[in-house]
Amino acid sequence: MRGCQFVVQAIVSWTIVCFAASSLPNPRIVEHPQDGYIAKDEPASLNCRAEGEPKPKITWYRNGRKVETENPFSNRMIFPDGKLFFLSVVHNKKDKTDVGVYYCNATNIHGTAISRNATLSIAVLRSDFRVQPKNITAAIGDSVSFPCRPPRGEPEPRIIWKKDTELIIQDPSHTRFVVTDNGALNISQVRKQDAGIFRCIATNDAGERESAPAVLRVIEKPSFRRFPIDVTTREKKTVEFPCDVVGDKPLQVTWRKEHGNIGHISTLRDHTLRIEDVSRHDSGIYVCVAKNQVGEAEAVARLNVEYKPEFKVRPVDKSVGVGRSVSLQCEVEGNPPPTVYWRKRSQHASAEKSLIFPYKPDGRYSVKPGGTLQIDHVQPADAGEFECEALNTIGTASTSVQLKVRENDSRPPPVIRIVPQNQTLATDETAYLHCDAFGNPQPIVQWYKNGNLLSSDDLRIQQKPSGTLQISGLRVSDTGMYSCKASSETGETTWVSSLVVEVPDGSSVLFHRAQDSKSFPGPPSQPVAIEIKDTSIMLSWQPNSNSGASPVFGYIVEYFSHETTDGWVVVPDTIQKDKYTVTNLKPGTPYIFLVRAQNSHGIGNPSLFSQTITTKRPKAEIAAAIPADEIRTRMSGIVVEIVREKLLTLAPSGSPGSL
Repeated sequence: MRGCQFVVQAIVSWTIVCFAASSLPNPRIVEHPQDGYIAKDEPASLNCRAEGEPKPKITWYRNGRKVETENPFSNRMIFPDGKLFFLSVVHNKKDKTDVGVYYCNATNIHGTAISRNATLSIAVLRSDFRVQPKNITAAIGDSVSFPCRPPRGEPEPRIIWKKDTELIIQDPSHTRFVVTDNGALNISQVRKQDAGIFRCIATNDAGERESAPAVLRVIEKPSFRRFPIDVTTREKKTVEFPCDVVGDKPLQVTWRKEHGNIGHISTLRDHTLRIEDVSRHDSGIYVCVAKNQVGEAEAVARLNVEYKPEFKVRPVDKSVGVGRSVSLQCEVEGNPPPTVYWRKRSQHASAEKSLIFPYKPDGRYSVKPGGTLQIDHVQPADAGEFECEALNTIGTASTSVQLKVRENDSRPPPVIRIVPQNQTLATDETAYLHCDAFGNPQPIVQWYKNGNLLSSDDLRIQQKPSGTLQISGLRVSDTGMYSCKASSETGETTWVSSLVVEVPDGSSVLFHRAQDSKSFPGPPSQPVAIEIKDTSIMLSWQPNSNSGASPVFGYIVEYFSHETTDGWVVVPDTIQKDKYTVTNLKPGTPYIFLVRAQNSHGIGNPSLFSQTITTKRPKAEIAAAIPADEIRTRMSGIVVEIVREKLLTLAPSGSPGSL
């Protein structure tokens, strides 16, 4: 009940006395003064409105002392409604200041009412922006941000922005322009029409300050109106790659070739790339690069130059012993990649060997993926002329080679003196895979990765004259099984090792590099036979006094016979002593042996070859070897007198114990 007062008249009854709101006698403040900031030397006012009957008189106090308003020279006056008005706010060091804590007093004959306190402070806004916005050059569609930190001030200045001469109004329906809490202006999805001059405005009760202008330039990124397209052609032709670019200037258009240099080219006025008299070396990916101040764009096209097959490595005439293995190397290049196949020529069509293709072995014949013909367990009938042929859609190429087969060649195949070791290395390092081979004649060393002949096109990979394979700038893709093959007319010997390449990312990968050969054990002594049987031979040898950089923990035994087709055979057992019995040999067959020592650093050089050691023949086979006619001839005219019982054994003529 507005304007009503409750009067307690008795314990059990109430008397309600109501007055009109405007007719209450006691003074009361209906509008209190508020805290505020005022600008120095500027007009200001403090509100105070009171009601009562009779109408209260308003007086003002600052810091507990009455405010002088009646002096004609005073800068203060009180309006009829009670408002305290300042003609010009004073603030100086002589205690003549209008800053302070104010309250108003409303008084009539019924009493006095005092308002709440209100603090009047001088507003301050310094001149220098702490961070000024800077010029920006942006591309269409980009997002940009103009920073702005206003001058220091009391109260804290508020930031508004304007573009050119118009204020930027924060509209929730248009969110591309956003003023952040720290005063920066963010513009998303920049458009061409957003270009202009932007200013940051700091404002508070002391006034406003305007930042230095910042220019937004909006530029169109380069883009392609016409792209280059892939071209397939043949050598000696002329090709062109168009590159029609649009975008704001200055615009720079250049061409480059991936993984190579651009040679005999010319660029036309419209940025078209022309290559005249193309060769196979021009094949590759060409990139048109367009740049301006705000970005760049690239367009690519592939040039594919076709040419007929050509020989990178021609096979050479070879001579090989019966039972050995031989490789006839034939390496061909061409585009499209040619199909390589082999055939054996003969004067008689019926004796001519059918075509032999890669991945399709034909008995003892097989063609490796690179084009090399491999013949295992060579027979006398393999002698003759072999032809390597290559074919693609552009043309053909062929070359022939002679293979000679020798009977009873007792020379052993090549021996790999220093064998490659297993390694685990980090990317970007250099790997060395050793393969030092010897033999009569001196063998040729070739390297294979995962069964394929290593390409000579990768400049990171080099084979040293010693046979060592060097791979620089290792990549994870270099991981694989690497085979060292030593070949001569006496046959082939292969040793396989693994190379693992890992990225050094701090994990628990245990890297291991092949050690220097000086840390390997020295070669054992020449092995000798201490027991010979028909299918086994017991060998013995002496360790080398030089065990290398760590103790010897085992030996490796290898053996060879020219009467078999096996080449060098490595005994699969782990041999820890200095004697060993080699089993599963053929009776009556000559063998030679060698021994290597092994420590934790690697496998050492081989020993000297043993003397030729021949396994024994079974007794039944020896007796059957003397024909009956020969026995009768030997016994002819011989009189035997039995003096006492004694067993006589016949032996072949010319051997110990023969009659």
